[in-house]
Amino acid sequence: MAEAEQPALPSQEERAQLAYMVLTLMRRWGLEDSQKLTLLGLSPRDKKALQAHKKGRPLEPDPETLGRTSGMLVIHQRLVDRYPDDEEQRTEVDPDFRTR
Repeated sequence: MAEAEQPALPSQEERAQLAYMVLTLMRRWGLEDSQKLTLLGLSPRDKKALQAHKKGRPLEPDPETLGRTSGMLVIHQRLVDRYPDDEEQRTEVDPDFRTR
């Protein structure tokens, strides 16, 4: 049986664009840094990495991080599709949302 080919990971430039897009989205959602770290699958001790991503550092070529990022962008796109004329509905964050 032939081995399945692994999908190609995004380039460094593409990962930098993904970092920018997802961090912009998280800012629009009003998330705190601790929530951003959780959603990216990073440790609370990774605040320096988060700050570096905010300054343009590409996301790591880690399939889990890239999957999480893609998931958030898909959620955003579906909200845009569902509420095309309602910016508030797309960016509203549940006030009871807490990081675990």
